[in-house]
Amino acid sequence: FESVAASLRTHSRAELIAEHAARPFGPHSDKLSRVLNFIRAANVVGKHVILADRQSRSLWHIAKITGRRAEGGVELIGQSYSSLEAAEHAVFLLRLDALGIEDSPQNRG
Repeated sequence: FESVAASLRTHSRAELIAEHAARPFGPHSDKLSRVLNFIRAANVVGKHVILADRQSRSLWHIAKITGRRAEGGVELIGQSYSSLEAAEHAVFLLRLDALGIEDSPQNRG
């Protein structure tokens, strides 16, 4: 896990974020695809997810998987978005932060 994370740090975080913001659902470059595959393989508990609002159907909420089924299994974190694309990008940023994927010194501007 750590060796994969270290190799991902060789990519410019700013470039990955810019690409994902422009096309959150793809198509993605090889670099971004590798990062997304790594992020998706992370442990489910603690992962950020998107929940559709059942009433409005045009609002998406960000939640965190708690693993506590008796309590619903997820905890809303207070972020809501009016587009699925914006919610998807917000989750991408949260997952990057949660996994500690930061720019290496040579990629910082």
